[in-house]
Amino acid sequence: MTRNIQDHITEDEFIRFVTEELSKELEIELDRHMEICPNCEEEFVNYYAAEKEFPAEKWEIERAKLVADLRKRVFAPSALDRFRKFLRETFFYQLALPASAFDTKQPVDIESEGSAFGVYIEEDKDNVIIVRLDAKETELAGRKIRLYSSLGDWERVVTLERDKVDSDWVYLELKITREERERLPREATLLAEDAE
Repeated sequence: MTRNIQDHITEDEFIRFVTEELSKELEIELDRHMEICPNCEEEFVNYYAAEKEFPAEKWEIERAKLVADLRKRVFAPSALDRFRKFLRETFFYQLALPASAFDTKQPVDIESEGSAFGVYIEEDKDNVIIVRLDAKETELAGRKIRLYSSLGDWERVVTLERDKVDSDWVYLELKITREERERLPREATLLAEDAE
């Protein structure tokens, strides 16, 4: 791997360096960079100075915890990735109007494992579809979500907002009118995805 010697050391490279998970070649390249970059060198000096303050036995225990925590943070999927997966795997709804007034669809209420994400879809007496998506991940606030027809003939982009009642949650709510539904083919399915 050849990296530009002028580029600062990334967080991932730093973590892999201190956890001794770099190739020898990349380790040499990072050493060369630190020779010309006082900022990156200072990060490592501070890290190793803090490491020396711990007694050896205590450091081994702390180091194991630190490495596990670093690996978890670096390699665990982000809230956005988990939300995208939730939308992709669970979000679909038949957009067509019921065949008759006697056909009623049951509301859809799905939560992710751990209840971090949820989708609730229902139809009111006027055949308006009410969609609510929510997430217990406030970092998703302001994120745009595209709701669209599987046939490409309808779409709407809506922004996740902080819940005014429970500030630990973000949500979006959307209504699809009877008139909008009447213009859609019967086989159209409502889907959702991250719009950014």
